[in-house]
Amino acid sequence: MPRYSDRHANTRLYVGRLSSRVRSRDLEYLFSRYGRVRDVDLKYDYAFVEC
Repeated sequence: MPRYSDRHANTRLYVGRLSSRVRSRDLEYLFSRYGRVRDVDLKYDYAFVEC
C-alpha cells in the first residue's frame, strides 16, 4: 500500500502571516519535503501552496 494516497493529489494550502522577506522559492523548498509542489501563489503576507 502506498504511503500517500492520490486522492489528495491537488491540495491547495493557505499559509498566512508571512514576513515580507519570504519568497516563493522559500515556500517551495519548505513544502517540497512533504511531496511535489505544483505551484506557489505568493501575495503580500499570505500564500497558497498547491501540492
